Amino acid sequence: MYIRYHKNIPVRLFTIFKFHVMRLPYISGHRRVLIFLLTLGLTSVNIAMMGQASGQAMRTISTKKSPSVSCEISIPVEGYIYYDPDIIFIQAMVTDPLEVLKVDFYMDSLHLGTDYQAPYHNMNLFNSPMGPYKLRAKVTYYTGETVTSSPVQIFVRCVREDLDNNGRVNINDFLILLGSFGNHCVTCHEDLNDDGYVNTQDYLRFLGNLGLNCD
Repeated sequence: MYIRYHKNIPVRLFTIFKFHVMRLPYISGHRRVLIFLLTLGLTSVNIAMMGQASGQAMRTISTKKSPSVSCEISIPVEGYIYYDPDIIFIQAMVTDPLEVLKVDFYMDSLHLGTDYQAPYHNMNLFNSPMGPYKLRAKVTYYTGETVTSSPVQIFVRCVREDLDNNGRVNINDFLILLGSFGNHCVTCHEDLNDDGYVNTQDYLRFLGNLGLNCD
């Protein structure tokens, strides 16, 4: 046998003491006053403790936060330039990877592919027309929640020798290359073979594509 606790028990006890115990004939007047005050005090303390516990529970619930989820593209970086044709490699960083069902990759509205295991990446042969594109990664969690990364803009150009990016390798590109001859640069468009210098080797490579039309 047990007694189930109820929030109205303190009030009921107070009512019992007030209307039954206080009317007993063998209890003197001053004892009745003491019993009344004692009952009233215990009831107040119980109600206060219940209110404090309720308030603490409400604070606990209100401060509980939902887990933060995020997704961002780590590769390529903003403004990266691809030359057609080229292989585009996309990698996405996701929080709570154990809760992830899949990651979908998009170039503008085109779906590039899906990865179901970390690290999440996608690799495709890139053969799109010249111009700017935006890459996105969309994460789907087992809970059904989805998170989409901020877009990363990339650019597709004809070939590296098309220095003015107009779709043709012509005399204008040669003049740009000539103006940079002898320069030392870590990353510059005129360094066609990526050796850190604009030199004769870059000119020989340029001549091999002179007259190319990418349109």
